[in-house]
Amino acid sequence: MDSNFDTARCVNQTVTSVFEKMVGLPALVSAEPARRPDVERVTGSIGVAGEFVTGAVYLHLPEPLAGCWAYPARPQRMAPP
Repeated sequence: MDSNFDTARCVNQTVTSVFEKMVGLPALVSAEPARRPDVERVTGSIGVAGEFVTGAVYLHLPEPLAGCWAYPARPQRMAPP
């Protein structure tokens, strides 16, 4: 294996590209460490299969953002009863 291979850079570029293509929104890698969210989260996965890469990307998103993708035609999510 190439000892100069930068795993973090490769993963960041790949995830950013897949995110942008599948969601249609720009994605940036944060330089700051992740913070504990203060909202409910939704977890899901996306399978990736291509000529050179096969795998899965797991997303753990704030509920309001996940809801925007799940229900794009709705202007806002309804509060639970």
